[in-house]
Amino acid sequence: MAARRTLIRLSFFIPTLVCGTTVSFNDNRYLSPEMFGKLRGDEIMKFYGYPGEEHKVRTEDGYILTNFRMPNPGGYPVLLLHGLTLTSDSWLLGGPTHDIPYHLWRRGYDVWLWNARGNGYSTEHVNLTYTEKNFWKFSSHELGLYDTPAIIDYILNLTND
Repeated sequence: MAARRTLIRLSFFIPTLVCGTTVSFNDNRYLSPEMFGKLRGDEIMKFYGYPGEEHKVRTEDGYILTNFRMPNPGGYPVLLLHGLTLTSDSWLLGGPTHDIPYHLWRRGYDVWLWNARGNGYSTEHVNLTYTEKNFWKFSSHELGLYDTPAIIDYILNLTND
């Protein structure tokens, strides 16, 4: 439980810390907006030469969330949550020179990008399809009650933290 609280605190603290730092990094690869829209989060990471993984996490109420990881074995896990109506891609738009996940990874962190139920990456459920009305019967309350604890537990179990 203490590890979970630490992870939650750091997921809010670390981005603030990194935003205020300068990292010297030169990468002339360009990902056009058209191509960006065709790639998944892990593919965007790989395009820029970073490791990328997809992880499916099942919530207690049956939603299946697709999350992405920029693995750094032995690094402290950091979970980045996207804003309302967005996906984890919002953390990758600016590329390695500007975006927090890349800065964190280069500093040795094990970076995780969360996707809430109902966004473009998380439209699966064990009993429902996203075309059914009941799939969409949730609010931000369920994001905090089911989605966030599911990914935190998954990360802690996988990384043994």
